[in-house]
Amino acid sequence: MPNFKIPCFLLPALPWTVRDLVLFDSLFPGEKKRYVLTKDLGPFGEEAGPLARLLLSFGGEDWEEAKAPLEGDLVLLPQGEGELSPGYFPFDLDGEKKAKQGVNPYLPLAEWRVILRKNLFFLPKLEEGIHPHRVEHSKSVAVTAYQIALGNGLDPYRAFQAGLFHDAAKDWPLERQDEAMKLLRPELRDVLPDFAAHQIASSYRARTEFGIQDPMVLQAIERHCTGDKAMAPLDMVLYVADKTEPTRPFATRDLRELAIRDVEEGLRAVIRDQVRYFQRNGISFLNDPLTSSFYAAYGPKEGEGKC
Repeated sequence: MPNFKIPCFLLPALPWTVRDLVLFDSLFPGEKKRYVLTKDLGPFGEEAGPLARLLLSFGGEDWEEAKAPLEGDLVLLPQGEGELSPGYFPFDLDGEKKAKQGVNPYLPLAEWRVILRKNLFFLPKLEEGIHPHRVEHSKSVAVTAYQIALGNGLDPYRAFQAGLFHDAAKDWPLERQDEAMKLLRPELRDVLPDFAAHQIASSYRARTEFGIQDPMVLQAIERHCTGDKAMAPLDMVLYVADKTEPTRPFATRDLRELAIRDVEEGLRAVIRDQVRYFQRNGISFLNDPLTSSFYAAYGPKEGEGKC
């Protein structure tokens, strides 16, 4: 199916599912835009309607130049081949406000890349108290989680949001992390090791400072260090994305590609790698009940992880 270029002045005449999306204009004032109507695919296509799949590209007047940043993420091939980015729900003014706050994750990945690159809206607030390298890691985890979720037929937008906020409080002092845990998960204060306290504190910050209330997103954040004996699919996505995003200082591509094909297999492979690393370096890694039960459920069986 070929792509169709639609002049901006024609958009108001299109059906309401597209017209509402034009409200997105105000998110990027002054940006040159080109609208592309593409084949309607993805988990939200039926609910959004056949014309709700509107993709934005940013760049100069030259079409080839304008679409280049979108290659690989959006439908740009005439035959509809390649990686597909799902459609999203019709956008309204309330959705726009929530997107700027970080609450609404349902924006095409192309727009998220612009927001990440230009550090727009809620990102400066998120970055307060976080080391710059942690910020870049979190952005990379968000994109990686999106790709893994998409490959497994899961909601990539929830995965993106979980990735973006998963380390929101990692650089807080331990005392402050403990205070957050006391308010949110007091039963874990004597259970979690120090290295994992931020998984609760980050969930607390996402809730209280940014208004995120999605239980699936918050649970994934709260399990991304220790794991859990009964991991939900989104939990697996974030856990693997955190360990395999491409800015990590070790080889991650094979594990990441495996997870995109099968997230549970990717999770088990990541754990096998971790076990080998811990054993080689004499690191104790089963000192808390959450991690122990997680490794018992998803880790290598006896002798499988030996070096």
